[in-house]
Amino acid sequence: MRTTSPASMLVDDELVLLASLGPLANQRIIELGCGAAAMVRKLLTRFPDSEVTGVEVDERQHAKSLAAPQARLQFVAGVAQAIPSADAEFDLALMLKSLHHVPSESMTQALTEAARILRPGGHLYISEPVYAGPLNEVVRLLRKRIGVDPRKSS
Repeated sequence: MRTTSPASMLVDDELVLLASLGPLANQRIIELGCGAAAMVRKLLTRFPDSEVTGVEVDERQHAKSLAAPQARLQFVAGVAQAIPSADAEFDLALMLKSLHHVPSESMTQALTEAARILRPGGHLYISEPVYAGPLNEVVRLLRKRIGVDPRKSS
């Protein structure tokens, strides 16, 4: 029986992985907890007909993002549990290493908000760092909420 080593499952370019999962061209995309928005800036370079809204809670980071404009990329201040957008406005919502920043008591609201702002058939992509210890509990909580048995995967 052949097994896959953990090292062979590492992703060098998460944008390549994201593009393999669904369309990125001509999409309305929102990144929740965008930070410096490195991934979506790269995404817009490859898919310049898409539009991205970056949502950031940290005032200093939000100011830095506003000071570094890019075509078809806008930034708004906000949080995942109260997204400042209309219903069904986006094709894709991204949470790139940001879900663990949502307080656990607000997790359900954040995921409900993500569903609210997605168009029918839209997708939510969540990417979290793999941690050992207490931070891994966030991933276990998410898996439990979406119906994946946390005891059967790490």
